[in-house]
Amino acid sequence: QALVVSESGATAQAAADAIREDVNAREERVDLFELAAVVDEINGFFDLLSTFLLGLGGISLVVAGVSILNVMLMSTVERRQEIGVMRAVGVTRRDVLRVLLAEAGLIGAAGAAAGTLLTVVLVAGLVASTPAVDASLVLDPTNGYYLLLALAFGVGVGIVSGAYPAWKAANERPVEALRS
Repeated sequence: QALVVSESGATAQAAADAIREDVNAREERVDLFELAAVVDEINGFFDLLSTFLLGLGGISLVVAGVSILNVMLMSTVERRQEIGVMRAVGVTRRDVLRVLLAEAGLIGAAGAAAGTLLTVVLVAGLVASTPAVDASLVLDPTNGYYLLLALAFGVGVGIVSGAYPAWKAANERPVEALRS
């Protein structure tokens, strides 16, 4: 067994190729173990894991968006007469649209805040139960940017999901809404 230390990955690869060629010229006698290959395998695993988690997050966002869409549709159907009265007394379509989009954004913000809080609690629990992990790396204050990004994304999903029900409610004629 021999250990070869080199200054860079390129020289390590060249040394491994030279050793393999010299020793195994006639028959396969030596099997070389390269650290770069192990690092590549580990990176490949983490790339696959990241892709899986990204897909899982995407599915979660679609489910959240459809849920908010359903809640907003039911809300506008139940409040149809209320919206009709508002429109009859002079509230503009734009104002109705704003109110309903703000409501959808608040639903998205509440869901994102709950998810973000749950994530922070779970990560803190995992860090506390794993002494080998340095808590200052995981719970770094600069990671707060990602928490704010998650909250903003939740509000965005809420607004996008509530756009159709809000538009539908804002464009209904007041007379038709009051009849029902």
